[in-house]
Amino acid sequence: MGDYERGKKLFMKRCAQCHVIDSIACINGPTLSGVIGRKSGTVEGYTHSEASTAKGIIWTRETLLEYLTDPRKCIPGTKMVCTGLKKVEDREDLVTYIEVESKKPPKDAGQKWVKPQGHPLPKS
Repeated sequence: MGDYERGKKLFMKRCAQCHVIDSIACINGPTLSGVIGRKSGTVEGYTHSEASTAKGIIWTRETLLEYLTDPRKCIPGTKMVCTGLKKVEDREDLVTYIEVESKKPPKDAGQKWVKPQGHPLPKS
């Protein structure tokens, strides 16, 4: 198990530009709210790469740790721009944070997410 606080800092530094974890919103990447147990390529409101959808990974602690080592190797053709986290400790910390936060209900639960104007979603 990793360090939650270090994971939170890593999330803010490395992930928050594209992902949210406390909302159903998808701007530059799919929401990570509820990611644990979800199949890759299935977030409503986000245009996933064909590769992510076809791969059909079920996100668990183990699959996230593997994916975050080298996303492009794990899912060739992914739209994920992060090249991965090389340090095992960083991956452990980040995944610990994601596990805890993704289980919390999103702040906008029950609402339908609408893409804001001026923020086009990436195309596959």
